[in-house]
Amino acid sequence: MSDMDIYPTWIEPVLPDTVATDYDYLYSDDPADNSAYTLAEFYGICYARRGRDYFTIGDKIKMVCSTNVFTDTEIVLRVIGFDHFRLADNNDEFASVVFDMIGVMNSSIRFKDTSGWQDEIRTYLNETIFSGLPTYLQKMIKEVAPRWYNPDSGNVENLPAKLILLTFAEIGKTTDATLLSELEDGETPPVFGVFTDNASRIKKTSNGTGDPASWFVRSRRTGSFTHYTHTVNENGGISAIGAPNLFDVHITFAFCI
Repeated sequence: MSDMDIYPTWIEPVLPDTVATDYDYLYSDDPADNSAYTLAEFYGICYARRGRDYFTIGDKIKMVCSTNVFTDTEIVLRVIGFDHFRLADNNDEFASVVFDMIGVMNSSIRFKDTSGWQDEIRTYLNETIFSGLPTYLQKMIKEVAPRWYNPDSGNVENLPAKLILLTFAEIGKTTDATLLSELEDGETPPVFGVFTDNASRIKKTSNGTGDPASWFVRSRRTGSFTHYTHTVNENGGISAIGAPNLFDVHITFAFCI
């Protein structure tokens, strides 16, 4: 839970009468910002699965965080897609809207375990980072079961999580048939059209206004050196890290509502 929580524990979803125009954020915790919708309306749109009707790819939300779990005081995310990740508790249904950080978290981290999404990274996101988000948002975020290729078993697995990383196929950075198996049937990369080239995959600190930084993806390396975890580097290209070549990498997460 956040150190300071000024929000009620439950928001009653309300569907707005009209589609907003001329705004800076779909919703922002900062009252000084120009928000398209109230928190109840924003949640109502997602709850009713009407994101396609009210939101546009690239629309942003801003959360204000008061926590000692991480140093970021504000985190900005953008809409990158709709109906992509399957719900963990109902594999026949998809979460309505996918949000992705526009930058990376300001502090980097070095994981001891390089086995990737199935272990340390997923745990860190969903226990440590998740606990620092505003409580209202914790209650809204859906648990999904993203596809992930495990090179140890040779199988595609669905590991439940609320905070997720994207795959190389989802950001259009692979033609590897094995990594393409991390997509749903019939999907082709890039699933999320905001990623068009290396420049579009560059992420920076301070909500995109700071320094370029490398960031983790969900995909693990295939072929040789399968113990390596993939990252996107400062230039938007591919890198991989693994023992003994460990170095600090930044976190950029996504979630679904």
